[in-house]
Amino acid sequence: MYEVSQEDLVNLHLPRARCLIEAGVDLLLIETMPSVKEVEILLELIKKYYPYAKIFVSFSVRVPEKVGNPIQTGFGDDISCIHDLIQKFSQVIGFGINCCSPRIVTQFLESSTLVAAEASYDISKLKRLVYPNSGQWDNCKYGSGNNIPSIESDVKQWILSGANVIGGCCQLGASDISKIRSVVDEYNKVALVE
Repeated sequence: MYEVSQEDLVNLHLPRARCLIEAGVDLLLIETMPSVKEVEILLELIKKYYPYAKIFVSFSVRVPEKVGNPIQTGFGDDISCIHDLIQKFSQVIGFGINCCSPRIVTQFLESSTLVAAEASYDISKLKRLVYPNSGQWDNCKYGSGNNIPSIESDVKQWILSGANVIGGCCQLGASDISKIRSVVDEYNKVALVE
């Protein structure tokens, strides 16, 4: 983790969480977190002071250097560490990843499902959220500019892989979110008929 003390993390996060929770938010989103340890500190704080608060946790993740390598958080924590953490806190009602390449979302969802099954964790009641960036920074695979596939082309696979909260992060605007919404609506329409 960073060269930051637990006290510094408490001093950073607690006032922000306090402000939001005491203002009456329905759901607290802890997002773009690179470290399981930092999230654990924050969850412990919220549990201590606001045990009724409902929480989504979203991690930043690394693009694996080689195809097939496991996805890890920005600080190198394995997906299993994420699952171990969220099982400890009943306040966590959803988890996932954000601000990542859209190319690794399906791998994250499928790996997450496998890890949960291997550990006998029931994640069926948890929301699984994904809101990647546009992929513009994934230059090693796609180059830049017009070579980047449209994000909505992946949305149906994300749903089939377990995502039930889908959005967009950096470099995705209102028109992209509308396209994602259209894919989700179409999927839901077909699912209702079946």
